[in-house]
Amino acid sequence: MILLLLLTTTTTTTTTTTTTTTTTTTTSTTIYYYYYYYYYYYYYYYYYYYYYYYYNNQHYHYHYHCYYYYYCCYYY
Repeated sequence: MILLLLLTTTTTTTTTTTTTTTTTTTTSTTIYYYYYYYYYYYYYYYYYYYYYYYYNNQHYHYHYHCYYYYYCCYYY
C-alpha cells in the first residue's frame, strides 16, 4: 500500500522600516511530495522507539540507526 504524503513548508520573511513605518512581508511556500510505503512507515516508527531502549546492544544498535534514518527522512 503506497500513501502519498503532502507536506507544505511555508517561510515568511518580514522586513520593517521604522523611519517610514512600512512593513513588507514575503511568503514563499514550497510543496514536497513523498512516496513511501504506509505499512513500513508505521512498522519502522514503532521499532525506532522499541530499539531505542536497547541501543547498548550491538544488534539492536544497528537496527536503531537503520530505523532512525528511515524515520527522519520521512517524518521531518
